[in-house]
Amino acid sequence: MKTNHEEQIMLYIIGLFGALILGIAARWSAISLGVDNFTANAIGGCTVILGIILFLMIRIVLKESIYWLLNKMYPSRFEKIEKSEESYTTLPQTAIDSIAIPSPILTPTNETISIQSRIYFDMGLINSIHKECNDEQFEDIAEIELYAHLNLLPATTTLKIKSGEKTRVCYLVHKLHKHLKGNDRTEWLTAILKKLDIDEGYYRSKYKEPVSEIPSRKSEQFAKVINDIFK
Repeated sequence: MKTNHEEQIMLYIIGLFGALILGIAARWSAISLGVDNFTANAIGGCTVILGIILFLMIRIVLKESIYWLLNKMYPSRFEKIEKSEESYTTLPQTAIDSIAIPSPILTPTNETISIQSRIYFDMGLINSIHKECNDEQFEDIAEIELYAHLNLLPATTTLKIKSGEKTRVCYLVHKLHKHLKGNDRTEWLTAILKKLDIDEGYYRSKYKEPVSEIPSRKSEQFAKVINDIFK
């Protein structure tokens, strides 16, 4: 790829070549009209000089006209092309150091929460739960949003339980709670119950129902599927 400097040299060579062509043409025209060689050579030389001057004038006029036109069209965005290399500098380290990431995150409800540093469940597990529970136990929700909700991360949607599915969701929460390792299992359970608007007393009285002695057929099938996911 040609650099800007090489392109400038090529442009001047083309201009000079054009001026020489004009000079030669002028000399032969003068000779064809019966002018002597000395005068014809002088006419040819003057034509070359005039051609070079004309080329330079046209280049300057065109360049300034383009700058003027672009400045009129894009007054706030256009910058002249010809800048010295020194004007292009890298961003100072002090400027980079001054860029700070805010520690709090604002959710759509304008509540300030701290940044969640732990991922409780991986995407593979969430994917399996989403396949079984989306639009069944939960109202339709994107997989990435379900991942955010179950990991207590900021989300742009609300995780809603479908009518008549709260007991089966309690069983799912129970399995997720058992799956967790660490001292923050209780904190996660409290937070997810609040997110799902499930009273803790209701949860503790209902989460075993799908595996009770006489579960409904739907709850029995649900428990089997969820148990298979957590094997």
